[in-house]
Amino acid sequence: MAGVLVCGVAASGGGAAGGGAVGGEIRLAAPPVDAPIRISADRAYRWRQDGEDVWLLQGGCEIAQGETTIRGEEAVAWIERPEEKGGAIERVAAFVSRGVVIDQRGKAGGGGAGRREKA
Repeated sequence: MAGVLVCGVAASGGGAAGGGAVGGEIRLAAPPVDAPIRISADRAYRWRQDGEDVWLLQGGCEIAQGETTIRGEEAVAWIERPEEKGGAIERVAAFVSRGVVIDQRGKAGGGGAGRREKA
């Protein structure tokens, strides 16, 4: 599937009070919009809601587009397939949580070196 991928992650971290949820924004390099979006998980449940396909993903979740891969134990993906465009996928929005790892492989340097963050 190709389209625009918009992704949010649940970040956690420790503070002086012993840790807890931390709200924040993680900025990723924008992949080319024509790059395929790959979504996989150990278990997936799908339903339609407000004109979108909604996928609840559990266990070994992976969402990738271009050089960016986001992994976590749970995810929800909302997939827009407008009927006026023949049902082609136009946009994928996803929220990933639990053990989130973001891997961005850069093309510069030729070695596939990139940035890897744990959220």
